[in-house]
Amino acid sequence: CSQCAPGDWAAAASVNCSTCPAGRYSGLGAPGCSACDPGRASAEAGSAACEACLPGFYAANASARNCTACAAGTVQGASGQEGCEACAPGTVAPAPAATACAKCSSGTFAPAAGAAACGECAPGTSQRVSGAESCEPCGAGTFAPDSGSVACSACPVGYDAGEGSATCDRAAAGFY
Repeated sequence: CSQCAPGDWAAAASVNCSTCPAGRYSGLGAPGCSACDPGRASAEAGSAACEACLPGFYAANASARNCTACAAGTVQGASGQEGCEACAPGTVAPAPAATACAKCSSGTFAPAAGAAACGECAPGTSQRVSGAESCEPCGAGTFAPDSGSVACSACPVGYDAGEGSATCDRAAAGFY
């Protein structure tokens, strides 16, 4: 009698070896195939072992044939994992298979977890810091005419603006 090679198996009374299907594996002389654990996969039939999913990928269930890329807005920084983590508010993962979230730059924001893109601050608002969850309205007497402003500007002499303004208006007579 000879033993079945790794990736193959034979029932107790059988003289023939059978190949383990994708998603399963066996060692030398194994009496059956074992399922790949979650976080591991075996794409080929006849595998002697399952491979750990690379960072940025996961396998949620046992017997995975392939690892799945983390969706945009989620990340996985370690290998052999069962799932991905959503990026925190103020951070994003714009492409699938990301291993880390990136902070939104100044003038942009991400209000909720799991964002794939940062939004630009609207006119009349600004954001000085990176990694922000929201933009701040311009204070009275200041304005931000463009989207994505990092700071609000003071109105020129003779002009005024209310809170959250994108423009300055001529001040009423007797005011400046």
